[in-house]
This record gives sequence, structure tokens and C-alpha cells, in this order.
Amino acid sequence: NVDVRYNFSLGGKTYDLLAASNRTHNSLLVLLIDTATGSLETLAGNEIHIDTSTIDDVYGLCLYHPTSSGRFFAFINGKNGIIRQYEILAGDSANSMALLPVRSFSLPSQPEGMVADDEMGALYIGEEGKGIWKFPASPDSEPNGTVIPNTGSDNPDIRFDIEGLALYCGSLGKGYLVASSQGSFSYAVFSREDNNRYYGSFKISGQGGIDGAEETDGLDVINLPLGRDFPDGLLVVQDGFNHDGDSLVPQNFKLVRWGDVDAALQLPLGMDTIYDGWMSR
Repeated sequence: NVDVRYNFSLGGKTYDLLAASNRTHNSLLVLLIDTATGSLETLAGNEIHIDTSTIDDVYGLCLYHPTSSGRFFAFINGKNGIIRQYEILAGDSANSMALLPVRSFSLPSQPEGMVADDEMGALYIGEEGKGIWKFPASPDSEPNGTVIPNTGSDNPDIRFDIEGLALYCGSLGKGYLVASSQGSFSYAVFSREDNNRYYGSFKISGQGGIDGAEETDGLDVINLPLGRDFPDGLLVVQDGFNHDGDSLVPQNFKLVRWGDVDAALQLPLGMDTIYDGWMSR
């Protein structure tokens, strides 16, 4: 799993952060992105190897950069249900960084997909066979989470596992939480606001020689217009069964116009509100 955040200051220079979970090393890895060139930079202290007695097999990951404080955090989870939160800091010496553990808690069974809402201070975690949990993301908060209604067996459109999670952000806390329901080959959309209202689910069908998407693991979404092909933003999903005619071929990603999702579910948020929200942050 991979996530990105922006405007990390180190040694008088501003970088973007890229974090990843490394299952081979059972570690959390953080790299710097040079904003001028796009190149990746590795610094001392940028990888934490996690004891397997704590997290048995690192899995899901997300970053959190609260707008209220400007600090940077990473969440990582394991198949044994443990979630750990680390603060990302400049190191004690030049050209180094530090990953400081600040909080640990657990879910009853295996999690994977996670996403943090920087503005609203919420952390969403998909417990694969249960539903989507919502926790306070602050390291100073008690990890008292709740399962969002209509994210599990109470919703006939969702079949486990719950996998990828992503946020489509608007201004003043508006927007959407998008989740992949792997067992039903579908995608569920909830409001980003406190009650996380369920707006509905949809599937991605094929057209023009491109097949649809099934058994999606990871996904991501952006609300900014990306040229003529994606004027209302872009949803990207991993396709677990990629077909070329009647033949199975290597997995790939499917790109979906957000306007098509908006039209299918008749979502309530106007595009002007969404764009204004991103531009003002």
C-alpha cells in the first residue's frame, strides 16, 4: 500500500512524502519526493522494521497530515488486527528523518484498506470481514471507534471482503468515502460528513473493447478536472480479473470518469463546491 502527502519541511527545503508498507521487510518505508524534479530521495531513518510479535505481517497503510496542526503521521496495520501510528519527523542529524511510534490499538480481525481525513480528523479502516471502522485520527485521542452503518452484513450490496478506501473531498467537510466491496465486484459511496450516509453502490462494466472491473483490492480517487477525458475527476481501481476477449491476462487498473459515478448515484454535491474546497486548501 502507498500514500502521499505534501509540504514536508526538512533542512530548509519542502518535499512531498511517499509512504509504503513493505511486506518483505515487515516495515514502514517513507521516501521524499523532490517537488522540482519528481525524483525520490532516501534518508537515514526512513524505514522502521516492525517486530513480528507486534504486527505479524504488515498490510494496509495511509498517511495523515491534520490541517489543524501541520504534523505528519503514518498508520500501518497487520493481518493480526494491530494498527500502529507513527509521527514522521526531521531526524537529529542533517539528511535524516525519524519515525516515532505514538499510538497502537487493534481490531477484532484482519484489516487492510485505510484512509485518513486530514480536515475532519477521522481515520477509516476496513476490517475485511466486518465493515468500515471510524476512529479519531489524533494520536492524543482514545481509539474509540465505531462501525459505520451499511458497511457490512447490514447492507445487501456489500459482500466481504471490504478492501480499498479513498476520500473524494469537498469544502467544509463535504465529499465522499469510496470503498471496494470485493465479494460483490462493486463500489460503495458514503458521505464524508459525520453521519457517513450511504448513497449507494455501483459496478464498473466494460465498453469499447475494455472489460469491466472485478474483485478490486486497491482504489483511489481525485476530484480535480484532469483534462478533456476526466473533466469531473478520476476514480482508479485495480482489476482483479482482467480479460482480453475470453482470455485472462495480467491484472491492470481501470480509469473511470467521476462524472459517470455522480450520474449513476445522483450524488448531491455540486462540482463547484468540490473544486473550491480543493483550491482553498
